[in-house]
Formats: sequence, C-alpha cells, structure tokens
Amino acid sequence: MSRLHDALPPHPVAVPDELEAAWTWMEARGHGGGPDERPHLTAYPGTRVLGPVFTPGTLEGWFTPDSAAARRLRPIADAAGDGSLLALWEDDGGHTRAVVLGSEGAAHQVADSARDLLALLAVGYDEVTEYSLGLPPDDEDAVEAVGAFRAWVRDTFDLEVPEEWPGVEDDAFSAWVRRELGEPEPEPTPVPSSDTEIGGDIEVVLAALGTPDGSPEVRALAALLDVALVDDGLRRAGRSLRGRGVEVRFERGVLTTVFLDETPLDRLVAGLPAPARADDVLALLGEPERRSEGWLRFVVRERFLHLSTDGDGEIGRVTVMLDAPR
Repeated sequence: MSRLHDALPPHPVAVPDELEAAWTWMEARGHGGGPDERPHLTAYPGTRVLGPVFTPGTLEGWFTPDSAAARRLRPIADAAGDGSLLALWEDDGGHTRAVVLGSEGAAHQVADSARDLLALLAVGYDEVTEYSLGLPPDDEDAVEAVGAFRAWVRDTFDLEVPEEWPGVEDDAFSAWVRRELGEPEPEPTPVPSSDTEIGGDIEVVLAALGTPDGSPEVRALAALLDVALVDDGLRRAGRSLRGRGVEVRFERGVLTTVFLDETPLDRLVAGLPAPARADDVLALLGEPERRSEGWLRFVVRERFLHLSTDGDGEIGRVTVMLDAPR
C-alpha cells in the first residue's frame, strides 16, 4: 500500500483499487515526497507543480468533519494552486465519482469513476478546474510531463486518453452540494409562449435541446454539423466542434445550449437571404421576445433563439438555448 494511502485519515469512502495502483506507480518512481504524516504524490516527476497534487486534505470551508456530507466526500488532492480540492464522492447510488470543490464556491463532477479520473490526469492539465476543462491543455510542459503516466494508464487499463476533457456542468454533484448546504436550486427562466414559425435546419438544433447526450436528436445534430461523436456523444467532441465554430453546453447530461459562430443564419433558417440581416429576420419571424443594441432574441417552440448583430445589422453568432437571462 502506498504511503499516501496509509497517511489518509479513515473514511467511509474507500480509495478505488485503480487509484491506489496509480499512487503506488507514482511512489515507485519518486514522483512526490514529504513526511510520512503528510506525503504528496504527482503523476509527473520533479518539483515543479504541473498538475494536481495528491495529499491529505480537509473539507474546511465546505462541511464540518462530523456532518453527513463529510462522510460521503473524501478529499484526496489539490486540484489547483488556488485552494480547489479534488475529492472522491459517493453518489446516491453508491458509486464513487471524482469531483472538484472550487476555491470560489463552485462544485462539479469531473470523472465518472477512478479509471476516468486517471484518464483525465493523463491528459496533461496543469489545473483541474471549471476554467481549464473543456479546452485543450494550455501548458505544453504539463502535457509532456505526464507522458510516462499516460502510457502507463493506457497499457494498464486499456484506456484511451483523449487530447482534452469535457467542460464541467451543473450536475448531480452540484445539486447535492447545494442541498447539503441548504442553498436553493436555481429557478429556470419561464419561457414565454410564442407562435413564431420557423423552418430549415434550425429545427434539428431545436429538437436536440433538452435531450441527453447520445440521444437520436443529438446524433442528428452531430450529423448536421459534420462532427464525429466521441464515446457516442458530443460532450467529448470539443476539438471537432470548435473546428466547425460550434460550442455546446450540457447540464446534468442534457444539452442546454448550442453556440454557432461560423454557420450563417441563412443556412439554418429557411426563407432568409445570404447574408442575413436583422431586418430580414424581423420580416420573416416578426417582433422578437426581447431586443437590445447588438442582439435580437426570439422564442421558438419553447426555446430561445439569440442572434448577435454587428454595426451594419448583419447576423453573427447564433445561440439556441433552453434557458436565458432575464
């Protein structure tokens, strides 16, 4: 058993065998140090911090040690240099997930299992936070530093390590933390009724919103965008999506927002000229639900269609979303 495992205080949430195997691998290669009562381990060699640092931690500032929440949440690492914690969380079904408690109060799941966590660490992020995930790692030294660990993860667990990791979302862990802290759930924006009619490929985008990743509707959206699914979904296809000028957001596994930067509106909405301008849209769809300088927002089939406009009234970014700020 690794020194780190021995140093962790007793806890109801067990350390998964895969994670202990990784700690043993790190320790055998001298990736860490510290005294027996507070050792630390990393997935990379040297003293420069190039990623999460596994070390005993506390939930101070989040939950008291004797709380019911603390019995389901076991800190195992510093996720970043700002005080963010990486922890193991036992969900309502008894499954162990990897989660991050951010220094500014955000709480998100980052991996479904210990194996997923090892794959995430092998990508090469210098920090595992909501600000770094969802994009390729931005520190080439960090990517290079975990090269040997990446090879070990692939060979030991037959895992494919991606080039980037999906962004965090408002998920089951986020909701659990809010409940445990006595915080209210965010209220969804009431969607005004609308009889706005619309046709064209935008219907594929509208239909995909509100469905889980990998659903037939999301698959149809991927086909429309000419983006290959990764792990049968779009959450991990960030690189391909960005190559098409597209960004997607999920909450609790459900598609909530699609941003389209390089798809002209006239290609999405039937009946618009190229290039489409604000006046053309108003003539086709009628008065928007809301408008301001630089944008128009319509309600279509209980979805929000937000259109950015430039100084000449030409339509730029197209955003389709389930919810919208009021």
